[in-house]
Amino acid sequence: MEHRWNARQAIDCDVVIYHQNLPVARCSTINLSPQGVLLAPTALGVELNSPVDVEFNVTGKQAPKRYRLPAQVVHHSAEGTGCMFRASQPQAQALIKELIESVRHVDTRRMPGAAKI
Repeated sequence: MEHRWNARQAIDCDVVIYHQNLPVARCSTINLSPQGVLLAPTALGVELNSPVDVEFNVTGKQAPKRYRLPAQVVHHSAEGTGCMFRASQPQAQALIKELIESVRHVDTRRMPGAAKI
């Protein structure tokens, strides 16, 4: 049974994962929602429940934008690594929604089902 409040958006985006302010992995997203992100299978080298920062670099029609959001590793599986955003403040939630909206306006013809940013 799914326990999500919002639908996940299929998104293929390169991200950098930071743990204790140090970059520990470069990987791609599989999907994104206001509550979290699923990352393509990768060895993050970070234990379950560890705090991390997920940095998205979005390029599109406008100048590139960088989004760095606090998160927590909530699961590792063959499907990918799930991170739940720890940003509950209204400003952080607005930032997540802006990120998702910016992705929706990117050309999706290159990869069916997923926006590439």
